[in-house]
Amino acid sequence: MMGGAGAVADVVCCCLRPVLLALAAMPLAAAEIVSYGRPSADIDREASYPVDLLQLALGKSGREYQLQPSAEVIPQSRAIALLRANEVIDVLWTVTSPERERLLLPVRVPIDRGVYGWRLFLIHADAQPRFDAVTELAGLAALTAGQGHDWPDLTILRAAGLKVTAGSSYDGLFEMLARERIDYYPRALPEVFVELQQRRQLPLSVETTLALHYPSAMYFFVSPANPQLATALELGLEQAIVDGSFQRLFDHYFGAAIAQARLGERKVLEIDNPLLPDLLTRSDPRYWFKPTADP
Repeated sequence: MMGGAGAVADVVCCCLRPVLLALAAMPLAAAEIVSYGRPSADIDREASYPVDLLQLALGKSGREYQLQPSAEVIPQSRAIALLRANEVIDVLWTVTSPERERLLLPVRVPIDRGVYGWRLFLIHADAQPRFDAVTELAGLAALTAGQGHDWPDLTILRAAGLKVTAGSSYDGLFEMLARERIDYYPRALPEVFVELQQRRQLPLSVETTLALHYPSAMYFFVSPANPQLATALELGLEQAIVDGSFQRLFDHYFGAAIAQARLGERKVLEIDNPLLPDLLTRSDPRYWFKPTADP
């Protein structure tokens, strides 16, 4: 009997071996490629944050995805046009606006937790006494800010009654400030200390007493033709919020700058954001950065 059983087993193994070999030779189901616009080579450190968060969210979405940068750097205006046409890239991240939400499909979880709406001022190294006297928005309105001519911040600041000179280039505004052609250059909290460090040769400093705040959010956007990717990203982001990995990644990138800003010691000047989509104001309070009193 044992001999017969062994013979049967040998026959079964012989029959199964070709099947198993064929299965082993079959490729695994390929992960879906998600392409994004390659950032410029000299981009600041915090620009890696959206890529890492994108990877985190896709990994928690319940589907198999593989991130892939574009072959070349894609400026934001072109990236928006490509995404709208569902070509070359599958996702981008940018500050939301009614126009962008009309053209693209937003994932309404603010990936920056609104921290880019918190602005500190780069000023000339000798200018601090002028800002020590500012205690309200009217006092700030007596000074001149600088912003890019095509930046949404230009519209936001002017709508608040602030005087703003429009510059033609990002780098040129630092030079304008160093030459005292403008009084201050509002920069997002995650940017300001890095930018100052990168321009140590200029006579600049971070203003020490004020912060400007307006509601703002950076979203992931996808093509309107790709709602399944939007759903996957939303599910993944929500899971990352629940398990704390979203907060840990945020703290890894921005915790040091937030601590250095010492917002609890600053006079916060609040202004409205006329470019803000109505839905943003009704979103989940878990999504937003709230400064705490400094120790």
